[in-house]
Amino acid sequence: MPRALLSSRPPTDSVFLQPWIHRTVASLDVCLSDIVIPRLEPNDLSDPLMSPTVLSNCCHFVKISKFCSVDHYHVYAAARDSETQILVEFTPECVSQFERAHHTRITSETVHCVFVVADCHLVFRSPTYLETHWNLDTIDHARTLVVKQATVFDWDQVECIHDFPLLL
Repeated sequence: MPRALLSSRPPTDSVFLQPWIHRTVASLDVCLSDIVIPRLEPNDLSDPLMSPTVLSNCCHFVKISKFCSVDHYHVYAAARDSETQILVEFTPECVSQFERAHHTRITSETVHCVFVVADCHLVFRSPTYLETHWNLDTIDHARTLVVKQATVFDWDQVECIHDFPLLL
């Protein structure tokens, strides 16, 4: 019987979650307000599983770790790839489009679901803003990902047993 070659990397909970956050946000010195994740066409968002544009770019995939707060239709959360977490802010337009498309609240039973996100840029947030919306009181300025387009890619709510570092 042939030998099976096992990967030395730890298994991920979704094959679509690849390590892109740290490389894109921290290592490349991305300018603020630059588009980090490109915009998607409506047909790509409506059926991301069949979209070559979505499937060919691992930056579109994140898993929601937790929702922190909702304020004037802005939804504040933490999202992760296979290695790193980042603070995320869903815009009111994004929340509205999501809720109309899926007929459910964006915060309803979507923790640990894989999302497709698009039209995203980075913003530095002050310590008071971080404390108000993410309940983070001991952190200086942090980069947050502002998401203008989102849809659920996988509704399975598989929780990973590993902890992931937060990229600030």
